[in-house]
Amino acid sequence: MIRCLARLALAAALAPSLAVAAPPQTPPSPAAQAAARGDKAMDAGKYPEAERAYGDAIKLAPGAAEYRADRGEAYRLGGDDKAAIDDLDAAIKADATQAWYHVARGRAFDDLGAQAEARADFDAALAIDPKDQAAFYFRAVLRAAGGDDGGGLADIQRAVALRPDDAEAIEARGDIYSDMKRYDDALSDFAASLKIDPRNHDALSGRAGVYYAQEDWPAAATYYDAALAVYPNDARLHALRGKVSARLKQPGRATAEFATALRLDPKDTDAMYDRGYWEEDQQRYDDAIADFTAITRLKPEARAEGCGPAHRPWPRELGPAPGRRGARRLRRRPRHQPQGRCRAL
Repeated sequence: MIRCLARLALAAALAPSLAVAAPPQTPPSPAAQAAARGDKAMDAGKYPEAERAYGDAIKLAPGAAEYRADRGEAYRLGGDDKAAIDDLDAAIKADATQAWYHVARGRAFDDLGAQAEARADFDAALAIDPKDQAAFYFRAVLRAAGGDDGGGLADIQRAVALRPDDAEAIEARGDIYSDMKRYDDALSDFAASLKIDPRNHDALSGRAGVYYAQEDWPAAATYYDAALAVYPNDARLHALRGKVSARLKQPGRATAEFATALRLDPKDTDAMYDRGYWEEDQQRYDDAIADFTAITRLKPEARAEGCGPAHRPWPRELGPAPGRRGARRLRRRPRHQPQGRCRAL
């Protein structure tokens, strides 16, 4: 025991002289420091601040494609999709090997309604990295929104296989199953998504949508209320709760929910359409005509017969519908993606 303790004491005494000095660390460059400020601002949702910080990084290192892509993503999240595309064009031109640059630009194109360009970017991302989960996910949503539920399902299956714990991807698959009227599969996916993330309001509202399709109005109301408890400022959720309230013959609640929806988003033509038909059912014809007239000012193509969310014909009081010229299937309401960078998805 004494010899053991002596050896330990000797080792301790010699340790400082045996230690190898760590090599000095190179401090980050000024451009990297500016980009780090941008990353911090992005994480906090301060997109204009992130744009400025990445702009500083670009000035210091104009040839760095990553900083262009970072600023492009900041522009996209801040709502300036055209500026985002300009920066991402430059990033891709400088470095064509990064899949996430294409995913980010594809999302900006999709935000602008340029589905063909978005699809080309998601395809390009998968050509670079055949296991890019984000590219499969966003291409699935794009394909399903365009009416290709089969293609969307194939892509979202790949996204789920690549990340089985991705609550958003599982929920998106549930949306596609719901569109395909595979309601049991949809409910199973929504439940699985909520098991991973109990506050996933898209899964809660998706479940409500299935119950609405099945005309189980009380269950639909329960899950819309749960979704609103998580995300109370979602205009579309309030409009959908208004539709359920109308089905439950709760006119006061329906009136309040539609009013809240349009206060949160005065240009929500879907909410106007839903409220207009409910007002027509209530024989409140002047109010209904006012809502439909407001729609025509915001969205003239909405007069195309059957293009509204309820797939009901255009009201005769507003004259003949001009046909389906230029009409396309209404897209699912925008998903509420976690605020972050594409490459982190």
